[in-house]
Amino acid sequence: MEPTDAQVNDFIAEFACEVNEGIRRYNDFMDSLRRQQIRGKGLSPRQLDAARKFMAKEQEFKALREAEQAANANAEDVPTGKGVKVVGEIVSLKWRDTDYGLTLKMVVKDDRGFKVWGTCSQKLQDQLPLVEGATYELNIEASVGLRVQFTAQVDQADDDTKFGFFKRPQNALVLDEGPGEPSVPPMTREEIRDEITGDWHEIERIAKSG
Repeated sequence: MEPTDAQVNDFIAEFACEVNEGIRRYNDFMDSLRRQQIRGKGLSPRQLDAARKFMAKEQEFKALREAEQAANANAEDVPTGKGVKVVGEIVSLKWRDTDYGLTLKMVVKDDRGFKVWGTCSQKLQDQLPLVEGATYELNIEASVGLRVQFTAQVDQADDDTKFGFFKRPQNALVLDEGPGEPSVPPMTREEIRDEITGDWHEIERIAKSG
């Protein structure tokens, strides 16, 4: 059931209070509506509709957060140390500009429920799908959701035992649907370059022989 105008106005006021208390993040749009309320000016139908959409998104995010919290409650704590084996699903892949240049970072949700963040190794990148028709460009969207495994040094976050950070990943594999079942890895970039170079040399040889 769609919230009434009165409920929308109440939500705007409550949102502002929670921002002041540090419960919610500041939002320009909601702040502008609250300032308009304080000045005693009623909101237009268009503004009310936009606020309703914002409310719906907030409720959706709240449901997602609650589901995440429920999942975390059943998750195991992040194991720590060297040689920790991680087997799970890629839930995020993002390029980051670092002191070492562009680096691909990823979050993996282990089958035991915890999550770890770190650098996606070149060996794993070589097994991820490429953008159709591209030689080197990774298909980030198609890669998220793939199951992977690797071993690494892992440390827990200071404020969350269900989240950790990994470094120096080794023995990385993209897996099939079954746990621990390695898929046949695609050609690496080096193999692609070698094949292209070999084809070009063959073309040159045929041209010269003609």
